[in-house]
Amino acid sequence: MKQKGFVLFAVMIFLIIMSMLGISMFGGFIKDQKISGNLNEKQRAIEASQAGLDAVQFWMLQPGNIFSGVWNTGINCTSTTQTGASAVVCSNALASPATLPWSSSNTFQPPNMTVIAGGGANSYASQVNYHIQFMGPTPISPTAPKAYYKVTSTAQGGNATAAAVVETIFEVTVSARDISGG
Repeated sequence: MKQKGFVLFAVMIFLIIMSMLGISMFGGFIKDQKISGNLNEKQRAIEASQAGLDAVQFWMLQPGNIFSGVWNTGINCTSTTQTGASAVVCSNALASPATLPWSSSNTFQPPNMTVIAGGGANSYASQVNYHIQFMGPTPISPTAPKAYYKVTSTAQGGNATAAAVVETIFEVTVSARDISGG
């Protein structure tokens, strides 16, 4: 008769073990969801940064933009000389591209990009920021028809901690062709 309570005790131990396993698995699923969300936001930040690089490349290749004025030499950019949406070419590099926010930058907002302060679902925490640095040669001439520009772009995903910084160097070449047929 003493053994009747043993089955109840064994079932209770088994139930406690199963409950602990269920709670542990639930915690693992929550962590997986957070990791997946963070990776998604980081990817969105990288894609927005790349859109900034693409926009700069497009602007640089427009007739009249390149190889004239400050596009040919750049200016010393500080927080008061380089802000806003109009492209500025700098002669100096960013002090620390990985340290955000930058003290000076141009802004770009790709189409269909919703920016909300602080970010959130289906939005971005900030506009795309970019910095264009003229790297030379100076002066650009028929004997030196190539110029190099370092473009650094940053964006944030749905929150400020999901930030990406991408950088590239554009080589722009000027060439002339005789189309007179003679």
